[in-house]
Amino acid sequence: MQKCGFREVLSVPSHVIQRVPIYILYKIMPVFLSRIDNFLLKNWPFGLLDISSHEIKVFKQQGEKEEEKISGVIYSSNYFEKEFDGQKSKKKHYNNKVRNVLAMISPIKKAEKILDIGTCSGTFAFECAKHNCNVIGTDLSAIAIKKCNEISSKKKIENAKFIVCSADKQPFQDEHFDKIIMGDIAEHLKPKIFQRTIKECHRLLKNGGSLIIYTPNKYHLFELLKKNNFLLKKNPTHINLLSKKDICKVLKKNEFKILEAYFRPSHLPVYGVLEEVLINIPIFGNLFRRRICIVAKK
Repeated sequence: MQKCGFREVLSVPSHVIQRVPIYILYKIMPVFLSRIDNFLLKNWPFGLLDISSHEIKVFKQQGEKEEEKISGVIYSSNYFEKEFDGQKSKKKHYNNKVRNVLAMISPIKKAEKILDIGTCSGTFAFECAKHNCNVIGTDLSAIAIKKCNEISSKKKIENAKFIVCSADKQPFQDEHFDKIIMGDIAEHLKPKIFQRTIKECHRLLKNGGSLIIYTPNKYHLFELLKKNNFLLKKNPTHINLLSKKDICKVLKKNEFKILEAYFRPSHLPVYGVLEEVLINIPIFGNLFRRRICIVAKK
């Protein structure tokens, strides 16, 4: 008896057999993923655009690791634990930055839509949520986002959601947000990504919407010491320290109108008072201008 191959038994031409995997990949899988995406969209009240299930799955797998590589920098789980601990214990540094950012974003109206880019431990997102607005915190770290969602679920904070995405590629509709916060994130972004993020903020903001930026001043004494690893340890996650002039230049290039641009002192009790006194001294005053605070309008 002559043995028959698989194709002969089924009487299916070889070119059809070869196309079966391609058909499954390009016809069936998109339908399957689309249904999952549609389910997410229907159950997401903040205007989220399509994020493929594959991307979400990959992010979750990354979140299970002890560390992540973001913008070429390794972020360990210990890094994020310190951030969450600072929020929980409400240390002076935490209280200081919350006070400074809330001063720029206030008043927060009920039902306003606020985006917190580079949310990390959700510091600003959780604070804004207390004012009955709708907040979304985004971060490229799946470790941080997973923890934020756990806190939100545990405390039953229904008006704060957290998702994983890149700062310069936010999955939301045009002109969707009233306000956007970039607090302690600019220094973690590569120059080109920072510029693209500002452009993305312009797309996402409603006409008349506000962009709030809060970041260390690259000319401050502490940052100069850290840069040279002298007395203070260099922070490897700060890859793009900026000056107020640097930020304003990018904002103007992207058609933002700058409403406020000023400096705030550090959280250190004695040194902070000294900074308040010396902050306005010409030339040398830059050494005591700790935090850059900018409010820009679309």
